[in-house]
Amino acid sequence: MVLNINACFGIMLISNDENKMFNQNHKRMKKLVFAMMAFGASVVAVQAQESPAPESAAPSTAAVATQDEKVKIKAEELPEAVKKTLEAQEYKGWLINAAYHVKSTDTYEVELKNGAETKTFKFDKEGKKKED
Repeated sequence: MVLNINACFGIMLISNDENKMFNQNHKRMKKLVFAMMAFGASVVAVQAQESPAPESAAPSTAAVATQDEKVKIKAEELPEAVKKTLEAQEYKGWLINAAYHVKSTDTYEVELKNGAETKTFKFDKEGKKKED
């Protein structure tokens, strides 16, 4: 009885024709994988070029101007005339939540809070209520 040693160790002998076919298939698979990777990379590159820039990256000049002219201040920094107006019956029970000085118009925005309700009022430096 002749024992094939190669078969015992799981070594498979292939013919020369099978080896050539394996190499050809291997080369084709390499080319196919490379082509798929190149296609995927080109799709990603095109998507990156077509994507619009996020709005938050470059705010418009109008938004910047509005933010620059409206400055948050402490309630104590409000003009006396505005403080006196806020003591009127109309604002009784309301607390100052935030106050802003709008430099471009020299007016004051006061955010008042009464429980869960919040309202914003505008006043000039003499304490007169301004309409929007």
